[in-house]
Amino acid sequence: MATQLSYEHWQVASGELYFIHPQHRNGSPEKSQWAVGHLEEATIFELAPSNVTAADDKRWGLQMSPSGPTVIGKQGEWLARFLGPTSPPLEWHGFPASRWPGDRPPDELLEAWSTGESITEAQAARLRKGIWQL
Repeated sequence: MATQLSYEHWQVASGELYFIHPQHRNGSPEKSQWAVGHLEEATIFELAPSNVTAADDKRWGLQMSPSGPTVIGKQGEWLARFLGPTSPPLEWHGFPASRWPGDRPPDELLEAWSTGESITEAQAARLRKGIWQL
């Protein structure tokens, strides 16, 4: 379980550090905004698969309920994108994936999620088309 180190800094079970970036919580229209609390955000990162894609500096996460993915962003987004550390301190940060071209997860991840029944084929197809709302 994620452990809070300070207001914006968390450590997850793997030992990795996670930063709650204020630009994704300050209402900026230029940045996607989280609709979940800090613990939920850190937990989505903690559960994001690190072994599905070849990219070591990106991860994708979902918050799941018994009926499937739940909304995590203020504009109805349900997929999170996490970016790896590029310089010290070695912290990850993330945001609800939305309208930006880089916010499309790789096909191998969508296939793994739909095969594993985390998301439906229809939801995977929506993400491939850049549709982020449930």
